[in-house]
Amino acid sequence: MEGTPPNYARVRDVASLGARLKLPAIYEFREGPESGGLMSYGSDPAESFRRAASYVDKILKGAKPADLPMNSPGRSN
Repeated sequence: MEGTPPNYARVRDVASLGARLKLPAIYEFREGPESGGLMSYGSDPAESFRRAASYVDKILKGAKPADLPMNSPGRSN
């Protein structure tokens, strides 16, 4: 399930239905497992925004975007 707004708005309903039907499901955000889904696998949106803000700060202070390292989300729960 993609994290698009229509799907995200109904993630709790979808996860509840999947749990009721005993269907294992993997979600992009933690609301899925919190609502009965099997697990989530994706980056933390809040952490992604923090990382983006850090890049914007460096660029506004004169860093060249091409010189900044590209990092993958590294946190797991």
